[in-house]
Amino acid sequence: MKKLIITSVLAIMPFFTFAQQAFDKFENQEGIDGVIINEKLIDVLGGLKLTGAAQEAEGYLKKVKSFESFRVFSTSDKKHAREMRNTVEGYLKKHPMDELMTVKEEGTLIKIYMVNGATASEIKELIVFTNNEKDNETMLVSFIGNIDLASEQVNSK
Repeated sequence: MKKLIITSVLAIMPFFTFAQQAFDKFENQEGIDGVIINEKLIDVLGGLKLTGAAQEAEGYLKKVKSFESFRVFSTSDKKHAREMRNTVEGYLKKHPMDELMTVKEEGTLIKIYMVNGATASEIKELIVFTNNEKDNETMLVSFIGNIDLASEQVNSK
């Protein structure tokens, strides 16, 4: 029985880690700019005591639970843009997400996809893909973790 459980866990583990691996290839590619924020930075920021105007950010930091990664990749190279689009399309075929919004205006296409967490107010995974044919700019934003939009009120002044 133990072997069956261990084998089952090992068999499904790639499905949980695929989201990070799918976009890893963009991290060190020439021609693709990127910003990658990992869970360790959020842990560090969560321990800071903020004062003054920065206190507003505390509410946002508390909303982030089990944060894994936040990645932004952008390129103006057509080859890399096509590769990003194909990677996102392939990812969505293997891991269906809810399409929240599509905007197409003046040569710019913006698509936003999401996976809910345990409740409707929780975001477990978010992908934003933009492609501007006019300016030849493509951007991919990937968030993996858990943001509870309803957890605490965020004070804004």
